[in-house]
Amino acid sequence: MQIKAVNLLSMKIGLSSLLAFVIIHATLFAQSKSTIDSLQTLLETSKHDTSRVNIMNEFSIAYRGSDLEKSMGYAKQAKILSESANYDKGIVNALNNIGSVYYSKGDYDNAIDYHSQASTRCEDTDYKKGKAESLNLIGIAYHNKGEFDNASEYYFTSLKISEAIKDTRTSASSYNGIANIYYNQNNYAKSLEYHQKSLTIKQLAGDKKGIATSMNNMGLCYQGTRQYSVAEMYFLQSLSIREEINDKKGIASCLTNIGRMHFDKTNYDQSLTYYRKAKVMREEMNDKRGLAVILSYMGESYSAKKEYVKAIELMQQSQSMMEEIGAKNLYAANYEGLYETYAAMKNWEKAYYYQSQFMKLNAELTSTEGSDYIKQLQTIHDKEKKEVELELKQKEFDLNAADLNRKNIILLFVAGSGVLILMLSIFIYRGYRAKKKINLELEHKNLLIEEKNKNITDSIRYAKRIQQTLFPSERYIDRTLKRLQKK
Repeated sequence: MQIKAVNLLSMKIGLSSLLAFVIIHATLFAQSKSTIDSLQTLLETSKHDTSRVNIMNEFSIAYRGSDLEKSMGYAKQAKILSESANYDKGIVNALNNIGSVYYSKGDYDNAIDYHSQASTRCEDTDYKKGKAESLNLIGIAYHNKGEFDNASEYYFTSLKISEAIKDTRTSASSYNGIANIYYNQNNYAKSLEYHQKSLTIKQLAGDKKGIATSMNNMGLCYQGTRQYSVAEMYFLQSLSIREEINDKKGIASCLTNIGRMHFDKTNYDQSLTYYRKAKVMREEMNDKRGLAVILSYMGESYSAKKEYVKAIELMQQSQSMMEEIGAKNLYAANYEGLYETYAAMKNWEKAYYYQSQFMKLNAELTSTEGSDYIKQLQTIHDKEKKEVELELKQKEFDLNAADLNRKNIILLFVAGSGVLILMLSIFIYRGYRAKKKINLELEHKNLLIEEKNKNITDSIRYAKRIQQTLFPSERYIDRTLKRLQKK
């Protein structure tokens, strides 16, 4: 059942890849054109130089997977315009885009030069995000030159900056680079650990291209440990995403890896079918590094089919191309293929030569010294990261302590204010009660006075009535006097 499941999965991969190769040229242009048309509209309507620079840099990125010359053209335009506008971030991004085009062409020395210019510019302007990106890109270029110690140093330096400023995108790329160094040293477990860190960040960010890259690389790790069914699933998932987003370079990489899978399973004709598809796409992109890898792999397949002359021809073409671009880390596999092929042809002199070259280079690439160096860098990074975390925790503790102290002061102030208000309220209330008592006493006295006054008034009135009763009235006396006068 397990064998049938694996075979079924292989058939799905084969059908999916065949379909992808047939339709990719029809769909790639249409969907890429949509993105480019949108950028063109923005470029035509944008009036500010900084906005135009940003759009040109986006154009450079959009064309990088399909047309390197156009990608380079837009990057150079962005550089010129950003320099005239004195727009530092635009200059940095343009320099990195130019470096990335050289990298895609396999010109690693020029790539390092432009990324280094970008890094220096960032140093002068304190542009930390650009600094982290530039250092990471330099690391990638050194990695592909086979200079793993240099690559490791740049990856970890970039990672330190990106983690400090919480630039997760660059951190994910640095994790990916570190993982690939461990892969080159055949330390697949450690490689998977860092690829998983990178994948987690990309999934949280919804970075489909990055997710596809991580899945492809994790597939290679599982292939290295001969867990082919797991590797195939990762390749298939990566291919599906890359078809969805029309990542032409990524699709070619998946096709190459699936071809390699068939080679490991001794399906040599099937492996060549996938290699040829990938080769066409690499040629269209002028991707010399990718072509060098494909030619080497095709040579191995022909050697396994015992077509030795064809095998040597392809591997020598691959070697010339590798030497042209300085891809030292690719030499080893090619040397191994050449010595095995010459040994099969019983050409012992050349077989011995390439075997010694292979052993020398392989020992250099997988040396204990190199392995110890990346472990040392990792230890330093982990230590510095812990120190930063402890420093942040101490700052957080200090802030919390200060906040608690502030809250205590506020609480004491509120409590003190409450006590004062309560005492004042009691004082006011007691005053109110005393005043009320006095007012009641005054009111009672007023009532007594009023009652006495009433009694006096009533007595006077009573006496007056008695007086009026005992004595004749004035009116009577007056009438009596008038009557006596008449007489």
